[in-house]
Amino acid sequence: MAKLMVAQLLLALWGVMEKQHVIFRDLGNMEYEAAWMYQEKLLQQNVKIKSAFYQEGKNISPEVFPTDHYLLFVEHPPVFTLG
Repeated sequence: MAKLMVAQLLLALWGVMEKQHVIFRDLGNMEYEAAWMYQEKLLQQNVKIKSAFYQEGKNISPEVFPTDHYLLFVEHPPVFTLG
């Protein structure tokens, strides 16, 4: 329930800007590396779409690319980071 409330709040704040469709995913408990790789996969899908538009020479604003937007919730075991 708390996750849903946070998601609704974030989407409401984001709604002040131009409305965009956001895909919500609750990934649950997942290893850090697996979560990182999943996010990287989603990012690369969007990069591929944007690259195709640029290669075709389409001169459009980056805000109108047909890319997906995600709000991900994930929990993972503690990790040690440097920096």
